[in-house]
Amino acid sequence: MLVALLAQTRVIASLATKGPTYHCPGCGQEVVLKQGRRVIHHFAHKPPVTCSWATGETSLHLKAKEAFYDYFKGLSLNVEVEYPLSAGRLRADVYVIGKNVKPIVFELQHSSITPSEIERRTSEYFKLGITLVWVPLFRPGKLNWIQSGNGIVVERYTPKPFERWLHGFNFGKIWYFDPESVRLWHGRFDKSMIDVPVSEWYESGGNHVSVGGYSKISKRWKKLTLTGPFQLNQVKYMIKRRDETKLGTHWYPGGNLLDIEIVNG
Repeated sequence: MLVALLAQTRVIASLATKGPTYHCPGCGQEVVLKQGRRVIHHFAHKPPVTCSWATGETSLHLKAKEAFYDYFKGLSLNVEVEYPLSAGRLRADVYVIGKNVKPIVFELQHSSITPSEIERRTSEYFKLGITLVWVPLFRPGKLNWIQSGNGIVVERYTPKPFERWLHGFNFGKIWYFDPESVRLWHGRFDKSMIDVPVSEWYESGGNHVSVGGYSKISKRWKKLTLTGPFQLNQVKYMIKRRDETKLGTHWYPGGNLLDIEIVNG
């Protein structure tokens, strides 16, 4: 966690000092401040860990939240991380109150999540009047890609179910964030084609049979085209209306999403 309570006051780990007793905002248990040259400054629960706020947290997730926090804080905006909302049913990764606009939430998704869960959370954020954007985390070095133009292409990429949901939710695009380079990538899914090779044989009656020799659309893979990378100040952030839509098995709640666009030139 990047945030803990000191006498009921929220404190960021990077600004905290060792000595005082800090407590988890979620469960109220005492937490330990971890600071060092090789780790993101954070708070950790003492074992055994039973708090849901401590589950699923990774160093990459911590680094991503810190990067977005530092960027928007540098713009003199009011920013919070790990901010509880809706009576604790939601915990926003990065919560930004812009100038003359309603709050904006950045959900930086590292672990996999079911489409039904992402639909639920999105719906709750929209009911609160919050503008929302989901940004999955990834590491390009883990992908089997080829260089192409001003980006890279993964010919056979297996999107997680929530990535497929997000691609439709964002009107045919998806933004990824690489915490290691602190860069954004613009992604797009297209059809991935599979070549079915020709197979030939003779049946017992002597008939010659030939099948294959064509291409078909893969149900498992997508072609992922990634443009970038971009620093957080090299893109523009615009509020865009998303009407409630039912598309196949996916339900997209209606509300304001934060649209990220490439700045031309």
